[in-house]
Amino acid sequence: MSAIQHHIFTSTCCDSELKSFKLQFNTPSFICDPELKSVHKIHQQPRREFPTDSSNLRHTGHEAARTHQVTNKNYIRTCFSTYGHVHACRFVYRNQGFNNCAFVTFTKAADAATAMRDGSITLHDRHLTVRPAYSWYQPDSTEQTFMYAMVGNDGDSTETGETQLSTEQYVHNDRLPNDTENVSIHMLNDHCLKHIFQFLPIVDRVRIEIVCKRWRRVVKNSWHTTKTLDLSPSTWGIAYTHTIPTVVLRKILLKCGKFLTRINLNDPNNSLSEDTLTVIGQLCPNLRNIDVTALTVSASEIRALGKRCRNITELRLGTLTSKCDSELKRLFALNENFRYLAITGNFISGKCLLFLPAQTMRTIILDRCYCLGDAHLSTALKNLENLKHLAISKCARIAEGTFQVVGQHCKTLTTLELNGNFPLAQTTDMSHLNHLVDLQVLKITHNPKVSDHFLIGLVQHCQQLTNVDITGCHYVTNVGLTALASLARLDKLVVSYTRLLTDDGLENVRGLKEFECRRCLFSDRAVTTLIRSSPELRLLDFFGCKNITDSTLEVAKDVCSGRTNNVTLNMICGGTGGILAKKKIGREKVPTLLNLYSNSLYAK
Repeated sequence: MSAIQHHIFTSTCCDSELKSFKLQFNTPSFICDPELKSVHKIHQQPRREFPTDSSNLRHTGHEAARTHQVTNKNYIRTCFSTYGHVHACRFVYRNQGFNNCAFVTFTKAADAATAMRDGSITLHDRHLTVRPAYSWYQPDSTEQTFMYAMVGNDGDSTETGETQLSTEQYVHNDRLPNDTENVSIHMLNDHCLKHIFQFLPIVDRVRIEIVCKRWRRVVKNSWHTTKTLDLSPSTWGIAYTHTIPTVVLRKILLKCGKFLTRINLNDPNNSLSEDTLTVIGQLCPNLRNIDVTALTVSASEIRALGKRCRNITELRLGTLTSKCDSELKRLFALNENFRYLAITGNFISGKCLLFLPAQTMRTIILDRCYCLGDAHLSTALKNLENLKHLAISKCARIAEGTFQVVGQHCKTLTTLELNGNFPLAQTTDMSHLNHLVDLQVLKITHNPKVSDHFLIGLVQHCQQLTNVDITGCHYVTNVGLTALASLARLDKLVVSYTRLLTDDGLENVRGLKEFECRRCLFSDRAVTTLIRSSPELRLLDFFGCKNITDSTLEVAKDVCSGRTNNVTLNMICGGTGGILAKKKIGREKVPTLLNLYSNSLYAK
């Protein structure tokens, strides 16, 4: 009669009851069976004849072992206790419910290693085969199965019979470990299935709930690890032409909403209704990061969000149907850990900004807030002395008060972005920004109030600048460009759409990593000098510069051929005075470290 081999496996145990040991000791587990004819014979008897009650084991276990040599958990634990403390021992029921293998888990990994090295482990005068146990061979513990039953259906009762998994779901007696042709996914335990299901798109995860009761329970439990949700087709597993309506989003939020910490609904091509934010507020109380830029939000939706969500740290809002200052005021007051606020295209007056938490706020982005008052914004900024990033774009009512407060009170700013003309401000108001000595990124674009005098003062006080963007500032001349060239840490410079800059100003610029000068008057002389003097230059954008010809391309090819730092130069050269398209140059004539583009880095 063929012997029954029992394996002892060594690996980290995947059960929830041993998870702490996994982290601390890299806990190994073992599985063992005696190769006994008597045991094999006993295993053919109904399982009800085995002494399973602990009290019965004390009285009948010895007699049963003497007459039939019944293998039970106590014998296994005693056998392996000689090597160290046994944390757990349990059987895997296979072959119609009989015990033919057991998992033994030690408290310390060293004890398990000692047992592995001992090749003479015996039980009932028979040799045991000891092998390492991988997590996918191990059964789920009773505690873990019970936990799945309690939380798997969000309150729905689950019968005990559904939580007791059959042994055939894990290991089949006629399937060997190396038999790759007859492998079944049901051999995996719940822990492994749950890990696999987490990689499925939302549509597929919902569909597999109807496979069987066990999969339905595991899938429902897998939603607990879902922390982020967006509308991308890859996340949902749908075609790019399809959109997600609010009714479908609500059904998914019923499954995972209370576990979400981040939701991103900034895709403009959506079919979400106006009450979507209300649904989010009701079903997602633990959200920290909310992006609803693509939604039109009403005052009632802001109130619904404030009733349940008290842990918001980042909020991005789009169009509002009304000013909603009072609703936002209450929302800001209830969330004391606000760090990031971006408001785009609405009509807030700015009163709500007074209630932002002063100690935690780091970023404020205000874009096209046409009713934003200078008095409210300047008062709010006085309290935000830990602010790191401030961006104001096309807010026409901003005047001297805001610039003065930014210079005097926002000394910790590292990034400042000002876009558009501020008609109520004066040219001299820009000088207040020279007090931001820690400023690293400055983007003042399409602003006629930026002058050479302002740039000279800025360079004298703000020596930490690494990124300067003066796109569309038409009154900057070579004097201002020469001043910017003296910044020791300057890596990126953008001077696109400026009318008065020439080669005389650009020749002083050295050591850049990125330079953009779209539709400027620069010629080959200045651009080639920049290429030669900037060994780490990786982006050069001179789209639309009519005075640049093939000479610049030849210099770029020579410089990139001799580069030893492995830095690739990306040149955007469309619309110039003679540079050939890449398809006419030929790949063999272009160095490896040189890429040519026509309009942008994404359109060659």
